[in-house]
Amino acid sequence: MFSEFRVSQLFVYPIKGLAGVSVSKTRLTERGFEWDRRWMLIDENNVFISQRTVPQMTLFKIALDKDQFKVIWNKQIIHIPFELKMGKLIKATIWDDAVDVLEAENIFSRFFSDILNLKCRLVYMPNSSSRLVDKSVVKNDYQVSFADSCPILIIGQESLNLLNSKLEEPLEIERFRPNIVFLGGLAHDEDYWKEFAIADAQFQFVKLCGRCQVITINRKTGHTSKEPMTTLATYRTVNNKINFGQKSLIKKSAEIAIGNTITILQ
Repeated sequence: MFSEFRVSQLFVYPIKGLAGVSVSKTRLTERGFEWDRRWMLIDENNVFISQRTVPQMTLFKIALDKDQFKVIWNKQIIHIPFELKMGKLIKATIWDDAVDVLEAENIFSRFFSDILNLKCRLVYMPNSSSRLVDKSVVKNDYQVSFADSCPILIIGQESLNLLNSKLEEPLEIERFRPNIVFLGGLAHDEDYWKEFAIADAQFQFVKLCGRCQVITINRKTGHTSKEPMTTLATYRTVNNKINFGQKSLIKKSAEIAIGNTITILQ
């Protein structure tokens, strides 16, 4: 057991709903990790598409390059820039938010449409676009990318270890799509952190992460099962929500890296 909390893994998710990429360090912005969930797929009604309705999205692989990332499907590869500076400006809907987005070139949308067998378009959130964290849970205006409700999701390795001790088949942390994973402490210590710091960055607790059926999707097959929701429900249910992980805001941006110590401020 570690006597201190220390960052053990960092994940960036360039396209909402697709696989994450493990990185050794990352720069924080107000909206979240740099390049995190700034891209998104939308349907013919300009509504976001996720693994909730299209579980095979989990089968795409992502790799980062210097100024772009590549999306891999079997032997098919497409390269997408980190940032889109020009494109048709449209409105896209994600949950209750209508967000200004730039539509990417049709070649990108065709790539996803053909593979997923549905008409979809790839869009990008420019810096000029505004999407606020739900004001029912925070008082001030805080920006967020296409992430679900908050910029950062942090989970302790001990929380996963406890869950895996109750499962017949252990799961990898990637199933839960965290941004930050840490070593040290006891299972679900992160539930009680109100403010914490990593290197020169500072974070503020917003709420526990209520889980949905996405965590039941096998990342290798795209198939769903009852686990781990069934097991989590036996000991992680509060007010009809199954919680696993903590959602946070970024109070102060900086670069963080694997190995950094986490300091609990309150």
